Parts: sequence; structure tokens; C-alpha cells
Amino acid sequence: MKKNIIGYCPICHDKLVVKTLRCNHCDTEITGDFVLNPFDYLSKDQLDFALVFIKNQGNIKAIEKDLGISYPTVKKNIEDLCISLNMKEDNDSNNDLREETKRRLKRGEISFEDAERILGKL
Repeated sequence: MKKNIIGYCPICHDKLVVKTLRCNHCDTEITGDFVLNPFDYLSKDQLDFALVFIKNQGNIKAIEKDLGISYPTVKKNIEDLCISLNMKEDNDSNNDLREETKRRLKRGEISFEDAERILGKL
């Protein structure tokens, strides 16, 4: 069974790197510090939204219909996606941390206490 790559450490929540690449055909292994693709750092919801966005070629009406969400929600999801992919600056870095903490809490990657501790530092 193939597993999906996770982008963040489940213990300290820092970004993960790949240490070893291996060829399934000849068993060649390459070791080093390799960065993940920016899409590997997206949450499942963000990645699902990105795929719907691409499928609908950015047509907001079609995205609204496909996902059953409102225009403002589509726009917010696009903005969040752009920020997560470093395509757009977020003027409020605390807002970024709040949103990422909420996403990680929703995905079960952190406990409520961890989220409270992170948000309490803002």
C-alpha cells in the first residue's frame, strides 16, 4: 500500500525533508537533503481544492457548483492556496499562523492543547 507524503513533522510541526531516494527497478539509492514539492506542504483540503480549481480551469462559477460553496469562500480558498504556495504575501503573519494551526488541528495533526499553546503566543 502506497502512503502519501506528509510535509510537516507530527512531533514538532517543522517542515520535513527527504533524505533518501530509491529506484524500485534497480534499488539504486541516493542520499541527501531534498526539499519536497510546495504541493506536498498543502493540507488535504487545499490540495483537493487546487485539483478542482485546475479541473475547472479557474472558472469560479464552476468551482462554486462543484464544491457547493459560495463565491467569497472560493475567493478565500484561492487566496489561502496562493499564500500556502508562496505565490502571494500575507501581510499578517499571525493570521497565517492562526489559519495553519486551525488546519492542522482540523486534520488531527496537533491536539487542542498544542493549538492553544501556539495561538497563545500571538
